[in-house]
Parts: sequence; C-alpha cells; structure tokens
Amino acid sequence: MTDVQIDLFKFFRNLRLHDFFDKSETYMTPLEMSSSVRCINRSTTLINRLTCPTVSQGPAEVPENSERTTFRAKSSFVPPPKRNASIETFCRIVENDVTDLLKDKQKHKSYDNLSRDERMALKDLMSDPSIIIKKCDKGGRICIQKKCDYVNEYRRQLSKGDFYRKLNCDPTLEFQHNISSTVESCLKSGQITKKEVEFLCVKFSKIPTFYTVTKLHKQVSPPPGRPIVAAIDSVTSNISKCMDYHIKPMVENLPSYVKDTSHMISLIEGLGRLPEGTLLATFNVESLYTNIPHTGGLQALQNFLQQRDSTLAPSNDCILQLTELVLSHNYFVFESDSFLQIWGVAIP
Repeated sequence: MTDVQIDLFKFFRNLRLHDFFDKSETYMTPLEMSSSVRCINRSTTLINRLTCPTVSQGPAEVPENSERTTFRAKSSFVPPPKRNASIETFCRIVENDVTDLLKDKQKHKSYDNLSRDERMALKDLMSDPSIIIKKCDKGGRICIQKKCDYVNEYRRQLSKGDFYRKLNCDPTLEFQHNISSTVESCLKSGQITKKEVEFLCVKFSKIPTFYTVTKLHKQVSPPPGRPIVAAIDSVTSNISKCMDYHIKPMVENLPSYVKDTSHMISLIEGLGRLPEGTLLATFNVESLYTNIPHTGGLQALQNFLQQRDSTLAPSNDCILQLTELVLSHNYFVFESDSFLQIWGVAIP
C-alpha cells in the first residue's frame, strides 16, 4: 500500500469507529438512513469532529477502582462496513477524488520557479559526496558541512567511553525479555493492569538510531554537534510515555520549573519593578542531558516521589523500577554498530 492509501484507510477507519461507538443515536438500517436528515447531520458531525480535531489534553481521567486504563495498546479493530450509508458514500467520494487527483498529477508535469543555473547548483550539491546538508540545531537554518567534519564529530562523541559502550550485537531481543519480565512482576504485584502490560511491552519495536545536529550558534570551527537518539516506537518508548505522565506533575511544581520562553517572560513580568542596579543573569549547562548520572537522577526522583500520595498506583517503587529500566536500556545503532548509553539520558 502507498502512503496515500494508508492515510485514507486510517481516516475512513476513524470515521467508522466514531460511528460504531457513538451512542447518541439509535442504529438505523441503510434504507432508513438514506431518508433520514438526522442521520446525515450525525454523519456531518462525525466528519467535522475528525477533520477539525480538538487539541488532546493527554490521558483521560480514570475513575477509582475502574478496569479502564489511561495507557493501552493500539487497537486493530475495524468496524463492519455499510453501517452508515452517509459515511460510506462520503468515503467512496473521497477515495474517488483522491484517485483522480493522483492520476492528474501523473499526467501533468509540475514545474519549479528556479532558473537553470540554480537547478544545476542544487543538483551538484545533492550529488557531492564530500558534504552533508542538514538542519542546524537552532534558528531553523540549513547547514552545509564537510562530511569529514560531521563524521569526526559523531566519532568523537561515541568514543567517550564514560558515556557510551559499544556492544557486540543487537540487544533488542535481550532488552525485550528484560522489559517483559519487569512489567510482568509489576502486574503480579497489582501495580499495573493487563492492558497497561500490553501497552508497555512494544511487540514490533524499531531500533533507535543516532545522529547529530550541528550547533552553528556556537561559532566554533568545525562546529560541534548535538547528539540525538531517534527512539520513536523503540522497546522503551511506551514506558517512557507512562513515566512521563506520572512524573510530570511533580516537575511542574518545582520552583525552578520554566516551561518555555512565554512562561519565562510571564515570570519576569510577575516580579514587578526591580530595584535599581538589579542584574538579570543566565547560565548554560554544557551537555545537560548527557551529563545526568543515572544514580543521581534516580535518587532525585526518589526524593520527590516522597511527596506523592503513597496510595496511588503504580507505587513509587514501581515508578523507580520502570524509570531505571528506561535509563539502563537506552541503546541505539549508528551505521552498523550498536551502542549502549551508560551515562546521562538520551536527547529525543
């Protein structure tokens, strides 16, 4: 399937799911639907709800002593077709329109607004094996860098034996087993539900990859790089989401917490008129994420967890255990080699 077909399938499935689980109207046969304005209005409401979605506010509130969970594995359920004639008609029209658009795109060649010299210059840059073209770390700029400098930078970072350890083989299967064992023990102790186990244990995980983004703002030649680990859908990605959900409220209550630039401006404005001679100062921690020791980070988390309601599930010990699992199983692949980060946390 092409990307367009996959997107269409997901969109149509969401429409049918909303209709299937929507209990605001009683079910009607296709014959009744075809003559019912109420059904058309309902279908329009469903379509508007999907094409103009509201901003997600995170996991929903879960009633106490409920079997429902805020974290669950994605369902693969597909509702039976032809339940709602209006929705089926809409899906068919959209699919036909998209198909026609793709055919027209193949018939008509698109043209850019570049001159011949500009087009040739871009082709030369794209085919030049001695350079790397990437986004910069900040400012949204594009960096054209010598490939040898880029390679030397990531080799310099991965050669830090105190931060990364090269592995002899891909540890995915071993890490999946470790995660499964830990999560199952949390289930047996009643800290999490079966649905949460299905969510936390990623069955078809992706191997995290390592790359760097160039820090041109440092004004150093050759410029350093910020290490990034692309770990979406990795073996620990869902555990990280779950731990973030439970830890985030404590972080937001810290006196040193600053969310973003707008929050910082709001804090400064809240200070009122400052005394004459006041100096506003800032400081920067070099490589903050990669310099956080695992033991120190866990000790700090344990300290702040003491302020949390001890009756809540999962327990503080369970949160610590799962957080330690994420820190100790942060691995990635660069080129054909596997590495384990043994100091600091990954920059996502």
